[in-house]
Amino acid sequence: MKALLPLIFLVFISSPGGAVDRHYSIGIKETTWNYAPTGKNMLNGKELQSHKYLQRSQDRIGSVYKKALYFQYTNDTFQTLIGKPSWLGFLGPIIKAETGDMVYVHVKNFASRMYSFHPHGLTYTKENEGALYPDNTTNKQKEDDRLQPGAQYTYKWYVEEKQGPGPNDSNCVTRIYHSHVDTPRDVASGLVGPILTCKRGTLDGDTEKNIDRSYVLMFFITDENKSWYIDDNINTYTESGKVNASDSDFQESNLMPSINGYMYGNLPNLTMCAEDRVKWYFVGMGGVLDTHPIYLHGQTLISRNHRKDTITVFPASLEDAFMVAKGPGEWQLGCQIHGRVFMQAFFNVRNCQKPSTDVPGTRVVHYYIAAEKIVWNYAPSGVDSFTKKNLTASGSESQLHFEQSPTRIGGSYKKLVYREYTDASFRTQKARDEHLGILGPVIKAEVGQIIKITFYNNASVPLSIQPHGLRYNKSNEVDMPTDINSGLVGPLLVCRNGSLGEDGKQKGKDKEFYLLATIFDENESYLLDENIRTFTTKPENVDKKDPDFQKSNQMYSINGYMYGNLPGLDMCLGDNVSWHILSVGSEKDLHGIYFSGNTFTSLGSRDDTITVFPHTSQTLFMKPDSVGTFAVVCMTTEHYLGGMKHKYHVRQCAEPNPDQTQYEEEKTIYIAAEEVVWDYSPSRKWEKQLQHLQGEKIGTYLGSKYKKVIYRQYDDITFKNRTKRNEDEKHLDILGTDIRSDWSSCFSSCPRPPGTVAHIEGTVDLHQDREELFGKVKWPWEQRKDVPS
Repeated sequence: MKALLPLIFLVFISSPGGAVDRHYSIGIKETTWNYAPTGKNMLNGKELQSHKYLQRSQDRIGSVYKKALYFQYTNDTFQTLIGKPSWLGFLGPIIKAETGDMVYVHVKNFASRMYSFHPHGLTYTKENEGALYPDNTTNKQKEDDRLQPGAQYTYKWYVEEKQGPGPNDSNCVTRIYHSHVDTPRDVASGLVGPILTCKRGTLDGDTEKNIDRSYVLMFFITDENKSWYIDDNINTYTESGKVNASDSDFQESNLMPSINGYMYGNLPNLTMCAEDRVKWYFVGMGGVLDTHPIYLHGQTLISRNHRKDTITVFPASLEDAFMVAKGPGEWQLGCQIHGRVFMQAFFNVRNCQKPSTDVPGTRVVHYYIAAEKIVWNYAPSGVDSFTKKNLTASGSESQLHFEQSPTRIGGSYKKLVYREYTDASFRTQKARDEHLGILGPVIKAEVGQIIKITFYNNASVPLSIQPHGLRYNKSNEVDMPTDINSGLVGPLLVCRNGSLGEDGKQKGKDKEFYLLATIFDENESYLLDENIRTFTTKPENVDKKDPDFQKSNQMYSINGYMYGNLPGLDMCLGDNVSWHILSVGSEKDLHGIYFSGNTFTSLGSRDDTITVFPHTSQTLFMKPDSVGTFAVVCMTTEHYLGGMKHKYHVRQCAEPNPDQTQYEEEKTIYIAAEEVVWDYSPSRKWEKQLQHLQGEKIGTYLGSKYKKVIYRQYDDITFKNRTKRNEDEKHLDILGTDIRSDWSSCFSSCPRPPGTVAHIEGTVDLHQDREELFGKVKWPWEQRKDVPS
């Protein structure tokens, strides 16, 4: 065996097409950065001198900030800089490697404070981690954690197969690197850059094979208040003594929603030819506000083997997408939440006379759609169907939204909606499904068809229609500043060729439902002033800036209905049902839509809850196997309490078939809800060590103990002996017992009085795709004298 080792080693290093060593020399330098170097809003060509985010004054910094950035050099002497594409902005240089490669990054800190260099998605040893935290390492293994000013260090990383693109990924996937001394502050200061890890053999030098253009875009609300240089920036760009750094308006002026550090369309040189194969690498960074649905006008993308036009990124999330550029012209791309003015850029598709393989559509599907003004009631019954209480009941969650007063609008608003007509005369409105509510008509078409819309604007403001998921040319591109909050939104269903019947319905589907979960912000409606004049009795006393007034106009709805008022969700047991779940809105519109009582399949998986983000959609398929009335709700706490909850009904429409399933065993679990005092941080040792390493002062602390109610398992019905957790379960801590099953509707929605025990009988169906607990929950309640209340 010893004699074979040298031979094996020599064969490995001399194999053709084998792994390579890739060297990068990167310096950390302090510089200045201008978020809008043209001084203009490139979206409308206007000067930006008066805008609060970019205006420099005696107490505002403006658009230029001191930052620390990563710069690439030719070698580790750090004498000669390497230029980078202008569109890369303030991001560090792109590091590229294939699986099997070794990456050597020679880093020198030219800045005035300590920083580091830490990768995501690569394999490293402790002395190459580049992250400062209490990890019980010393000496050599601590040198990489922080580079003091003037220090130099070489980081060695390995691109393992398991760290590279997976079987269903594209050839190259997005990763990042950043400083990790104090990550939020380091990144806010500017120290972040992209890594592209690729499958073996897919790079031609530094270029991805079979790709004509590639771009890396980071969507990030840079919080300059967290930058290490905030004091320097105040001293440099404002008048002495004029700034209150804790003032909320000042802090807001330092929030810079940008793409690669550019705002208002200032990102330069995103150019390509029509028919170019283009790869986009998207990076999300930041905090709770950094939810970014990225939309490219006029194009469709392929991401994770699915066709899309919107890709959503969150803090520290990384996505990639492929497209073939279509439609010569200058197009917008940007965040659908923060892109009204900030996070927008242009990409230019040139006509380079490249041949196209597209087959033009021949069959035209014609729709006649009008925009109209109506009065919309978010809850026509006036009652919460879950509690049976009046929506204006004192102390109820709904009172805020539905109580009408001299300075409150109530639950009815004038809205603008899309409605479909039979022809271009716009005299006869087409019949529509009751459950659609405020939504416009369902536009359906198969692949290869042309959708033609004759649009009649019967409102008093300029309006239009913009499609998602379709290709269109520049003459059909539109804008949507406040259209959606005014009510102008509807579903568009793109189907495979031959999947629609002559009646326009999906073949093989008994029912089709479309649900739009969104917070309609009536403060952003075109008709806010008109609604104030119409529905308040003292409109002159209304303060539109009053936070309580603004909250009262934020309507947590599904299809424009709240608190169980959505009608028409009716189906039969065993129906083939398609649910099309949509979302629009702001960063608050993160929705976990839960269907009690039944499960659905989506993308090959079975579940009862689906997550949708702003300006995204999901399609679900359900075959209901339980009869009754069930909840369909958003499980986001604020949304649920705010009224985003409704009911669907499953009826027995045919003779029932007896259940033939054979069950192997019956299992009973005894669980109690108990009040405890929970300590979120029993030891502050690690936290204090971290602050010491970072050189921060150890301040005072808020308490870490809170009274909680938690689930705990017991051995039997007496609830005297708590079941001991084994080693594999100790990590659950505050969590209840790990029951790998789905509970019935009543278990999740029926509250249990104090001191009572519910007998829950269930069985595990071994024939379904995953373990599911179902069955009947037996009520009435059994009052227990020996159980503490």
